[in-house]
Amino acid sequence: MKFIIKIFLISIFFTNTSNSNEIKWTNCKITEMPFLYKLMKPMYKIMNMDITYEDFLKEENDEIEFSEKIFNLNDKKKITRIKKKNEDLVENVLYFEFVDKKIAKGLGKSYEFKIPTSENNKLRYFAVRVYTINFENNSVITHIYTGNDKDVFRIEKCNSNIDSASKQHNYIWIVLFLSLISYFVFKHSTTKKRVKKKN
Repeated sequence: MKFIIKIFLISIFFTNTSNSNEIKWTNCKITEMPFLYKLMKPMYKIMNMDITYEDFLKEENDEIEFSEKIFNLNDKKKITRIKKKNEDLVENVLYFEFVDKKIAKGLGKSYEFKIPTSENNKLRYFAVRVYTINFENNSVITHIYTGNDKDVFRIEKCNSNIDSASKQHNYIWIVLFLSLISYFVFKHSTTKKRVKKKN
């Protein structure tokens, strides 16, 4: 009987784990960053630098020493912690809303940035970023809006500390199934003992 209770408690534990309200993504890597590369290309030409898009992405990722994202599902809050070489750890907070069970969206603050086009001239941009969070494949797509234009600013892929929800639910069902088998085995063995005692 103690064995049955242990199995039951284990199943409860995994059920609670599957309903955890915090998800952590680690080792986040930039897989796409076309907007910034497009803006930097004129500057590369001025400096006579031949940098391909692949080289550009590699340099961006090589600068990152540490990167993680923590999602609080109760507060609908994403905390991004990133550490670049020779820089302090930076922490950013983004609040999001669920579009469906797998997708959430968050709106960043508007800001201004400048991109040099020559030695004396700079382009000024007023922009806002919209973040699309995909909990199915552990990715974040950042779109940037400048006026009427919309571009992909960055795509990140991360490792997750949990499996997909479907895998977790399958695991719970397996544990519960084992609990039922254990229960029937226990009942059967108890019945046999009672029959033997009567005889």
